[in-house]
Amino acid sequence: MNERDAWIEKIEKVTQEWRQGDVSRYAELEFLHLAKMSCPITASSEEAILENGSSIESDYLPIAERIDGIVVLTQTCDIVRSWQDRPYIEISPLVKVDDDFVEQVRPAY
Repeated sequence: MNERDAWIEKIEKVTQEWRQGDVSRYAELEFLHLAKMSCPITASSEEAILENGSSIESDYLPIAERIDGIVVLTQTCDIVRSWQDRPYIEISPLVKVDDDFVEQVRPAY
């Protein structure tokens, strides 16, 4: 077994235990995303655009920000498939929101 295959096997072993909705919290985790210059949606994006202004030559700016953790979005049935069938697992950062925001997005079942 070569180094790449050993690495893939290790990843598959770990991700077999993952499920959609799982949350991982780390004390010092940074999340990298691209901010669209014309439509920043995070405070970090807005700050970076204000700091860099017109010196940015792209429509997008890479942003790294500390987060409280991540949540797994990929469906469990896809996570447990072989890495070669699904090379990516989608995650999202955990963010703090106020109670008003929670009420606005709460389903009204």
